[in-house]
Amino acid sequence: MASFEHEAALVRRLLDTSALPYANLADPKVLYGRETGADVQIEHEGRKIGIQVTDFSVDEAITDPRRGLRATERENARREWYPTYSLPLAHDRRTALRMRVLDKIEKARGYTFSEYDEVWLVIGAGLALAHAVVSTFLPAMFVSVDDLNTDLDAELRSSKYQRAFVHVEVGGTVFEWLPDRRWQRSETPLPGAETMGAEDVIRLLRAVRARLPAPRAGAP
Repeated sequence: MASFEHEAALVRRLLDTSALPYANLADPKVLYGRETGADVQIEHEGRKIGIQVTDFSVDEAITDPRRGLRATERENARREWYPTYSLPLAHDRRTALRMRVLDKIEKARGYTFSEYDEVWLVIGAGLALAHAVVSTFLPAMFVSVDDLNTDLDAELRSSKYQRAFVHVEVGGTVFEWLPDRRWQRSETPLPGAETMGAEDVIRLLRAVRARLPAPRAGAP
């Protein structure tokens, strides 16, 4: 299970990349002393937002992520070894993203989210982490808005989410879903990241993380 610190970091990066104003980022379990269904809470434009956070796993369609590339990459990073990895085919990556979103949609049905004015979903991919950049990598050049609308628009409309994001941190791409606009794509480029070798990506990530803005007032 991901820590609150990890989930909060994903939310901060997404919001800062998308230039979405927010305040009072907090852990709902601490605020309410119980499970609300949200992993992170923020205030946005005067509204209380509950955010569910999850990581994309590039091989989720073909193996259990707990025993797949994510576990292998974590162990290699622990040894400071960054080899070349073979990634699943484009069809399997597309299926993996669909599976991740559908899993969150189904789990969200078990909560009322009565504490919040809106509920958002944030999926982190290509994470800016030495132990996860490959196993969570989603090559944005192969992700189309049309495919996202085909695969997930109808399902999100019938879900409890009012907004959804897929943030590819390496590459600086954000895919955003809203009911009235469907999926759209925006770019904050990280030049060359998608074609670099693993060691170069790790060095670039370390430089980028050093330049990330400090947490805002009220954030843990």
